[in-house]
Amino acid sequence: MEFVVTEDGLLLKFEYERDLVNKIKKIQGRRFDTIQQGWVIPYYSIEWLKNIIEIPDDINTQMIERINDKKTFLNDLDLRTPLKPFQIDALNFMIEKQKSMLCADMGLGKTCMSIAYSKYLLDRGLIKKVVIFCPKTLKRHWLDEIDKFIYADSVIIENYKPNRKKSWEKSFESQFIILNYEQIFNVQTYLNLKNIFRDDTLIILDEATRIKNIKAQTSKRIKTFKSKYKVILTGRPVENRPEELYSINGFLENNILGSWDYFKNNYIRYDNFGRVLKYINLSDLGNKIRQIMFRCKKDDVLDDLPEKIINTYDIELSRSEIINYRRIENLIKKEIKSYKTGKTTFKNVLSVMQISKMFCDHPDLVKNSESETAKSVKIDTDKHSKFDELLEVIKEIDSKIVIFSQYTKMCHIINDELKKLGYTTVMITGEDTDRDAKINEFKEKAQILVCSDVMSYGVNLQVASVIINYDLQWNPAKNEQRIARLHRMGQKNVVNVINLVIADEDKIEQQIRKILKLKDDNFEEIMN
Repeated sequence: MEFVVTEDGLLLKFEYERDLVNKIKKIQGRRFDTIQQGWVIPYYSIEWLKNIIEIPDDINTQMIERINDKKTFLNDLDLRTPLKPFQIDALNFMIEKQKSMLCADMGLGKTCMSIAYSKYLLDRGLIKKVVIFCPKTLKRHWLDEIDKFIYADSVIIENYKPNRKKSWEKSFESQFIILNYEQIFNVQTYLNLKNIFRDDTLIILDEATRIKNIKAQTSKRIKTFKSKYKVILTGRPVENRPEELYSINGFLENNILGSWDYFKNNYIRYDNFGRVLKYINLSDLGNKIRQIMFRCKKDDVLDDLPEKIINTYDIELSRSEIINYRRIENLIKKEIKSYKTGKTTFKNVLSVMQISKMFCDHPDLVKNSESETAKSVKIDTDKHSKFDELLEVIKEIDSKIVIFSQYTKMCHIINDELKKLGYTTVMITGEDTDRDAKINEFKEKAQILVCSDVMSYGVNLQVASVIINYDLQWNPAKNEQRIARLHRMGQKNVVNVINLVIADEDKIEQQIRKILKLKDDNFEEIMN
């Protein structure tokens, strides 16, 4: 076996051995270098490699010297909070690549890693500005994190017109400019950005799945911004389909995935009607994207992170609920038939399916819905099996709990009933303007936080150790984001995740579970 110490890891060259290759494939961050025809093991994963093979002493010495050389510049960065070893590896990767994708599990500090990279470039005069695009709810989070890690002037570009003008005036003196994605559709903001973007600007896309749709106007407009330095931040670059990875990578202005036609021909199989039959060669896709992607997983880099235990409670519907659900099923069948004959749109099919999902949560969501389609369904049951199961589960828990539901009305139903039963609760949905105050109230006083998915971004809730997913999203990344509010750095307790799901095999919630499993399998094949 040949060992070569490289800039970003240890290169292994050897005659093919199936067992050895299978073991190497389990190492975090490993990649196959098609040019060198060998496996590259990043430095942060060397300890895993040592459990597989014996590394010569002279190679160990060379690696230690290389690692120490890579760390010396950290003393000059003057970071207020020190980086962890895996974060240093990520920083070195971004420095080497200039344009890169940081794919790290939620809670591992993607924000602080990219801020450290920004500081590295600013201190060396390689850039003058850092422009950050993120969801609207994370703008304040970015401002706080910059202040927490480094000394720098930052400004949020406001949405309200009079304040927006003042914030742009302040931006001329600021090193960091923070915007939400939607602001690029404001003509003046877009023109201002076009004037800023040169090779001396770093562009950071946070929650970069916002550009996962290659046809979306947000994706197209973001990709008009050119610069020598770019970073994509995401916990999961493939949420639903591998095509999303192609769109996101397009921002980095490389050609590692080829043209769109090449991508479709090599990774997707269609039927005669242009519908996707299956995805192929996903491991090859993963090998290509790893050229510009740094990935780190909680299980691999955080030895002290408590365990995460996931339990799914299968709930049987009552007889009257089943009768009511069948009425919704008949409506879905009718809508699908109309779609096949061109009498309705697929969007209408999805809206009817949404009604069945609402019914599984609580019949009252359908009964009291303002949707004309929902009103057409006769709901005459007073049973609510999932809701009853939730109340029983909560009785057995004496620690702080976070309950997620995608429906604001469901949050109100849960919160109102828990208050009647004497629990101390806090509810946060998209309706709230005092989110920070309510979060503090939950941390200091209340036992239960009931919230919508507005709380799945940019919030640290390690004070709780139990999360209940009252319903599951179709998108696995959104379910992971919920869990990551609790299961992240700083958590001291085992995190228990409870998913409440209607048990019947033909019901929509079981179909969602199957789809989530399929999406997870595709993601793992690409990543691993």
